[in-house]
Amino acid sequence: MERSYTSITKDELCKLRFTKDQHLLAELSAFSFSSGNIKLGRGNLVLELSSENENVIVRMGSIIKRLYKNFPEIRAVEKTQPKKHTVYKMDITPNSPEGQMLFEIGLLEGVCEDYSFGKINKRVFEPEGCFEASLRGAFLGCGVLCDPEKSYRLEFVLSHEEFAEYLLNTLIEKG
Repeated sequence: MERSYTSITKDELCKLRFTKDQHLLAELSAFSFSSGNIKLGRGNLVLELSSENENVIVRMGSIIKRLYKNFPEIRAVEKTQPKKHTVYKMDITPNSPEGQMLFEIGLLEGVCEDYSFGKINKRVFEPEGCFEASLRGAFLGCGVLCDPEKSYRLEFVLSHEEFAEYLLNTLIEKG
């Protein structure tokens, strides 16, 4: 089966060496807002991060390990619709060692079990180099790129409205 230009590009981005921790947090934050799903059930709140590209989810797990000293469990889920494929997932809970990231990126506010949903912590993206890292994280989470030998198009398919507006406005601002 021939791999898409997007998949090849994501694999290449996953090979990039880690840089500053603040860049990694920006990349992880953008990935979380672009591919994460919040699940509530049985009294638990979970941020589920997922990707159809195993290298992407392993990279996010490696970033989490570097920042929070814990590598979350990755599970492979076989899907049959619309076609047979594998989705790789990991869960982040507020009480896990890496759960602090939920507060640092602004996804959650509060203490103990009294959480509320926050707003994007845009300060994560402000230091030099962090916007570029967030762009990489957003692309790894939901980006689509056409082969430039055929046409030019870069898409971000986002369901988080606040993050979509932030990304659009910052791209316009940076030209």
